[in-house]
Amino acid sequence: MHHPLSDTVYVKPFETGTILGLKDLQREIMLFPDVNGNFAVVDPFRESIPLPPVIVPVYPEENDMILVKGDDDDEIWHAQVKHVLFSEKLVKGYFFIKHRSWNENKLWVRESRSSQMDSINFSSILGIAVGEWQHHVWKES
Repeated sequence: MHHPLSDTVYVKPFETGTILGLKDLQREIMLFPDVNGNFAVVDPFRESIPLPPVIVPVYPEENDMILVKGDDDDEIWHAQVKHVLFSEKLVKGYFFIKHRSWNENKLWVRESRSSQMDSINFSSILGIAVGEWQHHVWKES
């Protein structure tokens, strides 16, 4: 039997005591008590543990440039956060597009001059963009 997350082997203790000589030990391990009287073998020298990917939530702040999941899986949008609405799990802000000479300057400019802000759900936010504001444009790092 294996632990479902770490793929660590489970062992069950014998009803009677067992004694091993030091020459029989190859390296140290720890036994972590688990349910049903089993113990998970913890090997501190194990090179890798196959854990599933961990999703870390992003909590943006006003004026952050966020990365937003687009309709296509490969599509990533940039948006400036103007208001954070934690109770609704939304941000209000403006989307940005690449400047016409983006390849040379890595600048992002606001997509629309409309004062209407877009609503962006927290579940669509992939992360915070790396860069800095230069007046009203975003310079990507």
